[in-house]
Amino acid sequence: RRLSGDSVYTDETCYLRGDTISVSFTNSYPYEDDWVGIYDEYADPHNLGDPIMWLWTCGTQYCSGSRSSGTLYFGEGDPDETGTKSWALPIGRYIAVLARNTGKPYEAYAVSSAFEVKSSRGSCDSPAPPPPTPSPISSPKATPNPTPEPVQPADVYTNRDCYAYDADIQVSFTNPYPYEDDWVGIYYAGEDTDSLDHPLLWFWTCGNQHCKGEVMGGTLTFGADPPDESQEIEWPLPAGTYIAVLARNDGPPYAAYAVSDEFVVKPPGESCPGDPTPAPTPYPTQMATPNPTPATPMPSPAPTPNPTPATPMPTPSPTPNPTSGSTPAPTPGAPDAIYTDESCYIVGDDIEVTFTNNDPLYDDWVGIYDSDADLHDLGHPLLWLWTCGTQSCTESRSMGTLIFGAGPPVEKGDIQWPLPPGDYIAVLVPDYDPYSATAVSDVFTVKPYDESCDGGGGTDVVYPDKYSYVSGEDITVYFENSHPEDDDWVGIYYSDVDPHNLGEPLIWFWTCGTQSCSYSVSMGNVVFSLDPPNEKGQIEFPLPQGHYIAVLARNSGSPYSAYAVSDVFDVTHPPY
Repeated sequence: RRLSGDSVYTDETCYLRGDTISVSFTNSYPYEDDWVGIYDEYADPHNLGDPIMWLWTCGTQYCSGSRSSGTLYFGEGDPDETGTKSWALPIGRYIAVLARNTGKPYEAYAVSSAFEVKSSRGSCDSPAPPPPTPSPISSPKATPNPTPEPVQPADVYTNRDCYAYDADIQVSFTNPYPYEDDWVGIYYAGEDTDSLDHPLLWFWTCGNQHCKGEVMGGTLTFGADPPDESQEIEWPLPAGTYIAVLARNDGPPYAAYAVSDEFVVKPPGESCPGDPTPAPTPYPTQMATPNPTPATPMPSPAPTPNPTPATPMPTPSPTPNPTSGSTPAPTPGAPDAIYTDESCYIVGDDIEVTFTNNDPLYDDWVGIYDSDADLHDLGHPLLWLWTCGTQSCTESRSMGTLIFGAGPPVEKGDIQWPLPPGDYIAVLVPDYDPYSATAVSDVFTVKPYDESCDGGGGTDVVYPDKYSYVSGEDITVYFENSHPEDDDWVGIYYSDVDPHNLGEPLIWFWTCGTQSCSYSVSMGNVVFSLDPPNEKGQIEFPLPQGHYIAVLARNSGSPYSAYAVSDVFDVTHPPY
């Protein structure tokens, strides 16, 4: 049963296309699979399909943790909010909803007021919405009939402002007074849009160069596949800066009645800053050894079973290890270089690897090996990524920075993330067998959780609020965690266990306070008691009479190793 305090609302009632949209929510009964989505204004809140865009309430499409309130940001760049469409929202009217991942059709348990997205060259005169009030949905109701909308101005815009060479270009338009001879064309930037000659490329608004029809809005795709868009030139567009226009066939000269923002096409081999172009899977090459089973992007073992929530939208799976092939090696003596951002890391810390590649090929990759690896006969890497940044892209890169860490992309090689404590190197390698490094980093060290990179121990501590309890009395355990992760937990064991060879705990909580939350906490406390939440491990609360310790540990798999251990405390029978 939902409580009455659920609400979701946007920070504005009107946005220009591309503006960041802030969506705040309150959630009276939060779960880790609650999410916020954006839908068309007249979507039925009790019968929702997949959202246009969405984020878990913890802020991304990859996190996992319950939130009772917060603010999410839908906009350009990270995090990715793609649902049935990618950013930016087209011109139109929308609602935001708060929902749970119970499967389609979804039912919203809070719905925002409608908000509007206008042309990037328009204006928003509406004031910000008033402070939110709880708005639970008490009973299903029919979808309201649309009311007449004011006529939108003509508009044309591209789905991106930068494209790799030969990448598809999607051009969307709205046309309030359509004619069958309206068309969308592409020109060089700087053309006089009131006196245009023939376009470089073009389509009628109905979608090709042969159809006829009046179309009020849509999206056209200029690319290598049919239909043909040729006019002054053929596909692909050469490197340069361009505009898209919406025009009528009353010339030449033609006068555009809508003009897009400028967009850039990069030269072959170059990518757009901060947004690598999607590419096909790596060129197939002969495997010297059997292909390892792909791992899931975010393994989540737990002291007790803890199901991973399903996502509303599918995510791609990883591709196999780099494999042997016949690609020639880079020119001997080329000034390739590779280095890490630090010389020391704690287990689980992100590792940034930067490289320069004098003779780049699409199947060059960066791998991590033990520091004593044979650089001329490397074997398969512990972890690896193509130089274009994932295990599924295939583009050459002359330089770049790759991030090995807990989140996407998957970097699994012979092992999964994280690297265990030890000494390692990063290498730059062309994909031919036997693998031979063309550049090698300095050795870097990964240290255990209970150590630090300054040579001293960490500041990890765990301790109970007192050292003698009556059975059934609340036990509060405090902790400080110098390198917190979302899979750290506090557990209670009998006092005679080996802290470096721990089995399953008697009772336990994640450091965020329950067995179902999932976010990192650097300092806090958990309370074991007869009241919810449930702390059951091997046994249920209350603890029987005995001697115990509390531990702070990470979910690295049984046997666990504690990186902080409390002094012994006692539990006694209640007096009679």
